[in-house]
Amino acid sequence: MIEKISTKILDILAADSRLYAGGAAYAAGWTGVKRPDTTSDESAADYVNLFDKPYDIDGKQHRAAVYAGHHALEATDVIEFETQSAGGRIEYRLLTLQLVICTQATTKHAARAQRNQLRRNVKVILMTQIVQTGYWYDLFMPGGAGGATSERVLTTGTGGNAQQAAEGLAFVPVCVRYSWNPTCEG
Repeated sequence: MIEKISTKILDILAADSRLYAGGAAYAAGWTGVKRPDTTSDESAADYVNLFDKPYDIDGKQHRAAVYAGHHALEATDVIEFETQSAGGRIEYRLLTLQLVICTQATTKHAARAQRNQLRRNVKVILMTQIVQTGYWYDLFMPGGAGGATSERVLTTGTGGNAQQAAEGLAFVPVCVRYSWNPTCEG
């Protein structure tokens, strides 16, 4: 189910034009969306690139980007509780997917503004998709609650003057509660 749900989350993001829209933090926005892992798209700058793979620190050429996971924390899927019914055992599970949102600019301020805009866009889209038939019955984003599922943001930079490259990063946990019958395919 990890693959099904994480792919569905990225499908929802890819299909919504609000993903690449500008706003108060970054007025310019982006040109569109690329999905290199599932289509023949090639990643490109000035697009929001969606990856079904974990964060790639060397992927500077395809910023802005949203990755499904981080090499140290891709996703977790745990049983919260289970019940027994006439149809068999039903597990109520909690999947936590760490979305990694990356932007790049020539200054830390610009990278931060792009990161904040893209993070806002992702959250607005997903919070309008709380219930998704066939995939989950509850989606939530814990924000700054603490622990491994806390939302974190940072900005880094290298070089100086015209050679400076700054990257804005956000680690946004997306939690999905869903039910699953372990005796069924899926």
